[in-house]
Amino acid sequence: MNRLLKLLSVATLVFTGARAYAGDEDPTYTNSVKQLVSKAGETLAVFKQIVTPDNYRALGFKSTNEVNQATNGQHIFVYSITPDKLKAYKASSNPTNLLGRVDRAIVPVMVQSNIRSSMTLRWRSQAGGWRNENWGQPELTSELVQSIAQIKADKIKPGTAPFAVEFPMFNIWLAGYLTQNDGAVFLASHDLTQLKLKAGEIVRPEVIGDLSRIAQKYPANPP
Repeated sequence: MNRLLKLLSVATLVFTGARAYAGDEDPTYTNSVKQLVSKAGETLAVFKQIVTPDNYRALGFKSTNEVNQATNGQHIFVYSITPDKLKAYKASSNPTNLLGRVDRAIVPVMVQSNIRSSMTLRWRSQAGGWRNENWGQPELTSELVQSIAQIKADKIKPGTAPFAVEFPMFNIWLAGYLTQNDGAVFLASHDLTQLKLKAGEIVRPEVIGDLSRIAQKYPANPP
């Protein structure tokens, strides 16, 4: 866990991922990241107030006493792969082409070094910045954190941090990072039997190409 915090902290205030926009609308810029950290602190305080003896287990805690010890871990930015980008993807393409804008951040909720829960904040420029979207998802967050912790620092492009990748069409979550030569590598965050991948394995472009071909069969506006 300490290695992960060090790895992510390198790029806490300078994240130069595959941006689709610039200026103050980019949630990965320094001021926006500072706001994210501040908003996450406010959200944690609210979170603690809604945890009760009836729901603490569902929200990931072992006891109600743990709630008072909870702190925020290092955030992980999320890239959500849109259907249009996935359908247009070719197996010969750089996976970086799939990355658009960062629209969310997952913030682990920690009790000492253990992940107990998480919060998801969404970037809403028209609403003035980061806004809380939901709580929970301890299993997903733990899988992403563990996958990111396995990425060797010398593989990552300087000034960037590992991130999460969501394929909403298939409810698939991956860990990812930008390489020294501006490529992107995606890793299975858990065993994906439908893709014949074990946790930690690299998701080859051919596999993403298979997902693209499946996605192309879906109607543009499903009922």
